[in-house]
Amino acid sequence: DCIKREIFEELNIQIEIKEKLTSILHQYPDCKIKLIPFIAEYLSGELILRDHCDFVLTNKEELNNLDWAEADLPVLKEFLEI
Repeated sequence: DCIKREIFEELNIQIEIKEKLTSILHQYPDCKIKLIPFIAEYLSGELILRDHCDFVLTNKEELNNLDWAEADLPVLKEFLEI
């Protein structure tokens, strides 16, 4: 419920959580972050960016062409293997 509420607050869309991926703990030089990724399905709503300045819609095959943060790479790898 927290994820669905956060996505609605930031993007103005309704989603359904489909699957949890493996959590990632990543150490950057100045901080440590924990990512808890999920796969979600878009249900409804017009995408409106409230806390972000840009977005891109792409298919799964094009995801490797994007500029990912180092901490995101294990999540991307797992997602592409599904």
